[in-house]
Amino acid sequence: PPCGNPIHKSDIIHIDGGKSAICLTEYMHAALNATIRERPDGELCRETVEDIPELTATGYAWDQCRKNLATVIRDWIRNRQKEGRDLPSPRGYK
Repeated sequence: PPCGNPIHKSDIIHIDGGKSAICLTEYMHAALNATIRERPDGELCRETVEDIPELTATGYAWDQCRKNLATVIRDWIRNRQKEGRDLPSPRGYK
């Protein structure tokens, strides 16, 4: 797949059992757009990528929570790549 930004080269990652590929930046965008937001304890914000419960982050404000979630997703992707595992397709990605 083309990775739209000519200045920043994005990695190609495999999803759905290696049957398709997606740019890392596109995967990050899709995952960040497939989140469930909660504020369960009245203080911390929590965001979780829908259908991938291990991708959860918290923060005292929504923008901090979103930044933390992006880091969690990036690290999770890198760990799965190191293990040679494909990624599940984020909800809503076609």
